[in-house]
Amino acid sequence: MSYRTITVSIKSLQNAERLCKFAAMVARKYNAHLIGVHTIGTADVYTDMMAATTVPQMTAFHQEQQSLSTKIREVFETVTQAEDFVTEWREVDLAYENSEGGVLPDWLSADLIIIGQSNPKSDRPDQRSLVERAVRGSGRPVLVMPYLGEFEDVGNNILLGWSGTRESTRAAHDAMPLIKDAKETKIFWVGKEGGEHNRIEHTAKDLAVALDRHGANVSILHTDSSSLAIGDELLNEATNSGSDLIVTGAFGHSRMYDFVMGAATTHLLKYMTVPVLLSH
Repeated sequence: MSYRTITVSIKSLQNAERLCKFAAMVARKYNAHLIGVHTIGTADVYTDMMAATTVPQMTAFHQEQQSLSTKIREVFETVTQAEDFVTEWREVDLAYENSEGGVLPDWLSADLIIIGQSNPKSDRPDQRSLVERAVRGSGRPVLVMPYLGEFEDVGNNILLGWSGTRESTRAAHDAMPLIKDAKETKIFWVGKEGGEHNRIEHTAKDLAVALDRHGANVSILHTDSSSLAIGDELLNEATNSGSDLIVTGAFGHSRMYDFVMGAATTHLLKYMTVPVLLSH
């Protein structure tokens, strides 16, 4: 398995160059076909304000979005023009796109989706849920780059968050191309011994053996449960171990559970300091 088709969803001009350079670095590792995608938004129109929104205003908004998309394409082409891998640009106009649950068709054929961390200061309202929509709906692994920091490489020292669940299992196997090439992968699980956590420990050991068969350099790391959120446990361990990538399952509960109890994935995506690869 390798990442032969990579799609990078570029949301804003402010972050376009950083994200394109990051995506190009990953595509270079695997000589992948890199597809740059930008969505043209639609104006927010409310029923009681429709009379105040004129056709010229709507047209001007669309033209502004089109101009912005052209500038983002220019950044993508400038960053990738000297690369040996094949690149392609696609533009999605949300005014005409009939997507299923907000999932972009360009995601569905990708081996890997790359998106920048949501930034409420620069992302359009419809873009702020882009990462969650990609993770929940595409069926593909999503590599998220923080909106702060420089990342010239990724995947040398991987922290694999393990919970013995379907989501964490899928994440481990979705990240296999990175894990096989990594200098070290730490399988990290949180919990006190006894009961359910004995099962997690057992499955962590089995996973380590399975990854070793692929030639990966794997170790197991455990910490007892504490008052810290799981997301913070992952972030703290990534800092302590010098990890440059967190791999973990995502959105393992229903939206209602996450709303009531809080969500480790949402927390991780909000406070991430290194790239995170998520699978659902």
